[in-house]
Amino acid sequence: MDRLSSNEYLRFWWAFFWRATSLGFVGGTIIGIVVGALMAMAGLMAFVQPVVTILGLGVNAIVTFLMLRVALEKSYPGFSLRVDRGQVSAFD
Repeated sequence: MDRLSSNEYLRFWWAFFWRATSLGFVGGTIIGIVVGALMAMAGLMAFVQPVVTILGLGVNAIVTFLMLRVALEKSYPGFSLRVDRGQVSAFD
């Protein structure tokens, strides 16, 4: 099995990074605006920042997981990635 070149690693990283960053930002922003507005209307201004921060982190974690899955399943020009469930040894 051949190792990936630096350029191939970079292509995989970029496929993951731009999706996770942009979609995580957009998703977190939308959730933050909606929840922040609802909490403000309910008179819970003191709790908006911590609640929205925690929700934003949660959204980002979910988006990052999903985008990693997308990047791993993507077909790249000249190579593809494969996850092998073979036995792992500490001495390999």
